[in-house]
Amino acid sequence: MSLPSPTSPIEKTKKSSPLTGLIESRKIYVEYLTGIIRRVAAAWSRSNLPPPELDVMFHSIESVHKTNRTLLAVGNTFSCIQCG
Repeated sequence: MSLPSPTSPIEKTKKSSPLTGLIESRKIYVEYLTGIIRRVAAAWSRSNLPPPELDVMFHSIESVHKTNRTLLAVGNTFSCIQCG
């Protein structure tokens, strides 16, 4: 999985509203975290568990991912309300 370029979508939204830029950057961040979570989770199995410290860190990343997915959904909803 290739990660999106951190500058190109943001440059496109500079002429747009600040909300559009925020939603686009949040979308990139969520996609990036999704990729990290998938790669890390693929490296572990029930027979090959991570050390406890790494597991705690991974669960923190999952929490950040979940929070940002929620913020993205709220931002998309708000953006749709403004447009409609």
